Amino acid sequence: MNIFSRILQYIDSKGITKNKFSQKIGLSNSYMTKMEGSSSVGSKIIEKIVREYPDINLNWLITGEGEMLNGQKDEGVPGHGQPAECSTCRYKADIERYQEDIARYLAEINRLHRQLAAKENEELPGKRHSA
Repeated sequence: MNIFSRILQYIDSKGITKNKFSQKIGLSNSYMTKMEGSSSVGSKIIEKIVREYPDINLNWLITGEGEMLNGQKDEGVPGHGQPAECSTCRYKADIERYQEDIARYLAEINRLHRQLAAKENEELPGKRHSA
């Protein structure tokens, strides 16, 4: 399952339309349709998704690992054996960890964009390769 399939799965679980989802993250319907034909989603779109839908688990969205939603497990949830302060601390720690993950993912995406640009420059027709 690719990232766009997971986005569609999330949309379905929320009981909203693709149109409503795309509007909330600031995308046009045509761009959403264009994304359907692709197996990748840009980092800026991922950032918009996690901002507008903070319940989505970033790790699940990107890798498919873990639970779809943050806080799906009982641990740390008020009323499940731990005081509310612990869950607040847990959420803050989760936010910090996810922000670090996003920074790492963005750095990796930027590195890959630079590599791609370098490869594309090497492959330009008529460009002489120095020996």
